[in-house]
Amino acid sequence: MTERQLKYALGVTIIISHVTLLLLCIALYFLAAFTMQELTTLLAIVVPVFSVYTTSVVSFVISDKHIASDKTNKVTNTYAVLSFAFPLFTALLIGVSVIMKAYNNGFDNFEDFKRFLITIETLFGAYMGALIYSLFGKPKSNRTDTTN
Repeated sequence: MTERQLKYALGVTIIISHVTLLLLCIALYFLAAFTMQELTTLLAIVVPVFSVYTTSVVSFVISDKHIASDKTNKVTNTYAVLSFAFPLFTALLIGVSVIMKAYNNGFDNFEDFKRFLITIETLFGAYMGALIYSLFGKPKSNRTDTTN
């Protein structure tokens, strides 16, 4: 697999995972598994982390819109597997946790659930960030620096 192929495959996977988690949270809200306050808190925890990665992916796709041929180097199998493993495992763990909380399994209350999600995102965020940024780079900031 080339680096460019990996970027596209992983990018689509990250975006699908992100959208799926958001839809899961919203669907469970409509099924009365979460209150509006719990839903907004849940989304406030989940959305920012995945949004950073999704922004990197979308920025790459936009910048790569005119490339006709793939001249990127091949990546090792280990690198490709790790590139998929961390984002998929994190999304799966968050998704399972959301479902468990929706059915009141595994968490005594919403505060415990919230702490668990924050811990998971903190633990895996650094690893995911390192892999995602090594492929896609950090998203460009719109902020203008006025210092020299």
